[in-house]
Amino acid sequence: MRTLRWALLALIVASLHTTSAMADQSVEVNGVVYTLSHVRATHTIGDPAMGGSRANGVYVIISLAMVNNTHRTRTVNPTVCTLTDGGGTVYQTSDTGDAALAMTGDKNASWLDSQVQPGVPRTSDIVFEVPSGKRSFTLTIPASLLSFGRSGKIAISF
Repeated sequence: MRTLRWALLALIVASLHTTSAMADQSVEVNGVVYTLSHVRATHTIGDPAMGGSRANGVYVIISLAMVNNTHRTRTVNPTVCTLTDGGGTVYQTSDTGDAALAMTGDKNASWLDSQVQPGVPRTSDIVFEVPSGKRSFTLTIPASLLSFGRSGKIAISF
């Protein structure tokens, strides 16, 4: 019984620092609502002979729609998002994949910092490289270091 109480307390404490959403739902982080638009997996982005890239595993391209619900401009950095698999392995965004996506002319390719104006929707495409065969992850959108806000989590699969 005591173990169950401690487990419940740990879940409650963890929930104070994270908000979650399932695929095609939204999560709010620091007043910005992030909605998972779509997820796609590919072995190549663009033409590798022309500035594109071929993954050693699989590129996962996540499209996030963002709306700033505050009254002032927010600076977001999609490249600090992470993917975590069921075993707890954490994947950072792929610089090579992001650059290849930008070379294809994708206007939503993520860059270091982007401003999101209040009430003006914006979309960002984020690229991760993961091992072949893994298909379920949790996308973590961290709160800014200075905000003491909650990070957001969205379960994704493809």
